[in-house]
Order: sequence, then C-alpha cells, then structure tokens
Amino acid sequence: ARVLVCYTTTGIVARAAAGERYPAEVGEPVDATIPRHIRGIGSTRTPEDPAGTGPGGWIPGGPHLLERTALDAERWERRLYRRSKVHVRVDARGEPVVDARGLAAIRYQVDDPREYSVRPAELEPLTPEALAHQEKERAHRRRRDAAIHIFTAGAAEPGGGPAGAGIVLEGDGYRRQIALYLGTTSGAVAELVAVLEGLRRIRDRRRPVRLAVESAHVESVLAGAWKGEANRALIERVQALCRRFSRLEVQRVRQRGRHELHVLAETLAGRAVQEQRTREELKAVE
Repeated sequence: ARVLVCYTTTGIVARAAAGERYPAEVGEPVDATIPRHIRGIGSTRTPEDPAGTGPGGWIPGGPHLLERTALDAERWERRLYRRSKVHVRVDARGEPVVDARGLAAIRYQVDDPREYSVRPAELEPLTPEALAHQEKERAHRRRRDAAIHIFTAGAAEPGGGPAGAGIVLEGDGYRRQIALYLGTTSGAVAELVAVLEGLRRIRDRRRPVRLAVESAHVESVLAGAWKGEANRALIERVQALCRRFSRLEVQRVRQRGRHELHVLAETLAGRAVQEQRTREELKAVE
C-alpha cells in the first residue's frame, strides 16, 4: 500500500491506504518525522471526507500532502566488498541504491555516518561459502601477522670448553624447544649458532620475527656493527640469513626481569652440555 503523509503547522500524521498508521504522532516536530526522501504535492480536503479523518485522508488545516517515495523504504544490508563485510544501502527490492554516477553507498559500521561509494558489481552476497572463505583468509592474515618469538642462549666453559645452544620458538599456539651440543668452543660461538639454528627453522620469512639475544656482542653482530675478524665465517652466515627476513626485530635480554622463555633457553643450553658429559662418562665406564 502506498503510504500518504499529511502534516500541519503543529505536527504530522501518516496513514496507509489500508488504514494503518505510519509511526508518527500528532505534535511531533515536522523535521523529526518527515523522511528525507519525500516529495510534496499540493492538495485540499475532499468532499467525501471534509473533516479529513478517514484512512489516507487529510488533517484539517493541512494544505499539503507528502507522498513517500520508493527511496523511503531504503535500509542497510550486509554484503561482502573486497572480502570484507560492509553495510550497503538497498531499496525495497533489496537492490543497491545507486547515485547519479551509478555507484552504491556502503558503510563499514552501520552507525558510522561515513559512507563510501563503490561499484555495485563489486558487492557480493553473504553466502555461507563466501563467509567460510572470508574466515579462512582472516585466519591466514592473523597467522601471517602474528609474530614468532625466538629466545636463544649459549653455554660454555669460561675461555672455551664443552658448549651447548638452547633455542625456544613460540608462535601459532605452539612452543618448540631445542638443545644442541656443539663440542668445544666459546660462549660467543654457542650463542651465534643458537641464533643461526633458530632462524633456520622458520619457513615463512615474511612473517614478523622477534629474536631475543643475551649478549651485546651478538646484538652488534646482528646490527652489522661488529668489525672484528674472529668467527668471521659464522658471522657472515648469520648476517646473510637475517637479511632474508623482511620483519626481523632483535632485542637484547636484560638480566633483570628476564623472560621465562629465555631462562628456559639457558636451561636447554646447559642441559645439552650436561647430557653430553653424562654420555661420555657412561662410555668411559663401559
């Protein structure tokens, strides 16, 4: 039924041709009840209803009739735009309302007044398949953008001796612990090997990686500031591997307030050395 809206100087009343009242009461301010998409057509009271009280009739003293157009039935519906959920202004038939340029209006939040113009052909219905595909892509983006944390530590006798490397990798809801025995070497080499082995175990090198090291020497090596000749071949291997990561962040672990996973990495490094000693002792007894 076509809705007819009549208003007077004191307020407005709306009635449908079927006799149903439009949700507007007499006495409400005109600018608060008249929709923005209506056009006025001049008219007067009819002989059949001089008082203007019948369904779709007139209000006494109301010289104008306002007819709601199809645009008054506009509403916002959820659609997909470039794989993101948006709200699209649609008409009574559920079709996107386009402007003079042939573009539809969308909002990312229905209560946000900011609107953007897009081509209707880029809007997709929210089918279960589309939603499943969108959620899969979101999970992939969350995984891609989530940082992988690497905690490294080296253990060796002062001045060189049996050494071990401890590595803890955490990300994507898992934690991996690695303990490596390195033979006789220095603590600086042990930590560089820990860094090298930790980075080697990350396949997707486009993801953000946060690497925690324990010595200023290793920190300067990774920053490219170390100019010494000691362990040059190992240092170049570590630096070359670091350059393959697009989002690598190096942090030095301070002794005070150390992360529990760095303590675990130190424990793993010491365990690797101790287990090797135990094996050698057992072998000697045999």
